[in-house]
Amino acid sequence: MRPILKILVPTDFSSCAEEALHHAIRLARKFDANVTLLNVYSMPALIETQPISTVSAELMKGIEEASQVHLAKLKATVEKDLGSGARVQVASRLGVPYATIAEEAKVGNFDLIVIGTHGRTGLNHFFIGSVAERVVRLAPCPVLTVHEPKPRPL
Repeated sequence: MRPILKILVPTDFSSCAEEALHHAIRLARKFDANVTLLNVYSMPALIETQPISTVSAELMKGIEEASQVHLAKLKATVEKDLGSGARVQVASRLGVPYATIAEEAKVGNFDLIVIGTHGRTGLNHFFIGSVAERVVRLAPCPVLTVHEPKPRPL
């Protein structure tokens, strides 16, 4: 078994991704691993079918800037949780989320991907699909999927 030295944590800034990040932080502590936070954003569907325009270029720039702001906040939180000497990087990419995550894992030679999953079923799963499920199929390394925390009964 190869050591876990580099952990990739894709995030869409949801509660599922936050839960996955908590698991990644615990693993990073245990293995003294580097953590890379990755946000993959895609072009809104309405813009994809239209010629690129100033409006769509400005919208995409705004999406990228928002991604960078959220990633910077997450990075600060992870560095605080991991303590001094933490090795945390961030990356923001335009692309198809599952394919971009798998490619990033391959190019970056990551040892583990920790990703949140919404656990959709039925028609939601059929129409929306599962990014995590597709990442599991394409990833060049092991993938830990983390479900969204369910409310605990009182």
